[in-house]
Amino acid sequence: MTKDKFKQGYTRSKADAKRRNIDFLFTFEEWKTWWLETGKWDKRGRTSGCYQMCRTNDVGPYSLGNVYCDTIEANSGLPHAGATRPTEWSAKIGASLRGKLKTKEHSKALALAMLGKQYKTPAGVFQTSAECEQATGVKRATVMWRCKNNYQGHWSYA
Repeated sequence: MTKDKFKQGYTRSKADAKRRNIDFLFTFEEWKTWWLETGKWDKRGRTSGCYQMCRTNDVGPYSLGNVYCDTIEANSGLPHAGATRPTEWSAKIGASLRGKLKTKEHSKALALAMLGKQYKTPAGVFQTSAECEQATGVKRATVMWRCKNNYQGHWSYA
């Protein structure tokens, strides 16, 4: 795998377009030059406030004459502002995820990565609210409330 950030970005952009069935007509050099000319290369990304390559009116291929640079917020609000997703769309996503179970280790790693919290209770310290619920018999939402509010001085985040 290459350590060149431009090559990684180009490959990722091309793969994302392919996954979405959108033609990607940039050569590597054209893509790199376009990003450098925008002056936003260091500010690109997938989180709030970051910039991305946007297609004009969200139609057509990714090509030199059909793209511009804008924030994620501006791009995501353009063509579908006020629109609701069709129920078929949600059903399709649900169907694609159905049956893909996470291992306990994966769930635990996700919980720690997302929250970075451990649950300290009278029954011990637990990595996830699910483990805590199983050991104490207290529902997950209640576990989180008790830890957040230092319930009776015995519940907290470790």
